[in-house]
Amino acid sequence: MRKLTLSSNIITILTILVIIVQVCCTNRNPKSVISDNVIDSSKKDTIIAVLPVQDALRSDLNRSHPAELSPHDMLVVDSVLNRAVDEYNFEHEKQFEIAQKRFGKAALARDNYMIELKRYKRQYFPYLNSRHQKEVWVNCFCETYALNWRKEMVFAEDGGNCYFNLKINVYLGKYYDFGVNGLG
Repeated sequence: MRKLTLSSNIITILTILVIIVQVCCTNRNPKSVISDNVIDSSKKDTIIAVLPVQDALRSDLNRSHPAELSPHDMLVVDSVLNRAVDEYNFEHEKQFEIAQKRFGKAALARDNYMIELKRYKRQYFPYLNSRHQKEVWVNCFCETYALNWRKEMVFAEDGGNCYFNLKINVYLGKYYDFGVNGLG
């Protein structure tokens, strides 16, 4: 009888531990915009297109191996992208405040300094790097100039923060080469 009680207590404790681990490890990114219709290119409100890396104009990506993105990969990319934009905005908020103090109303609008992801469409070009780790070149833009952005890479030389891109290493959960276009 005592042995049965001990084993049922162990089972109860293990069950509670499993529940705690599941709750703690679940991705709860409130900024995430990933949903079923976000990447469905047949819908008008689609904001993400996943394109083959060979369609990219970047020669460094053309030398890589193509990859696919799982739903988990998409969540990682979304989380890292949000973190990258938060870090960018933190630095540029300071620059905006300095410009406001220095130039007053003549300073550029806040939108020219800050990135709000909800204004952008995105293209994801997934590939395997030289270490066979999955990476994604993320191309973000707020203007498409009538291009079929779901099938063709959007490229602009200027345009300010309406155009930015970065690379995300999905395996490491890190980003690099974050670049924003100049004002022109």
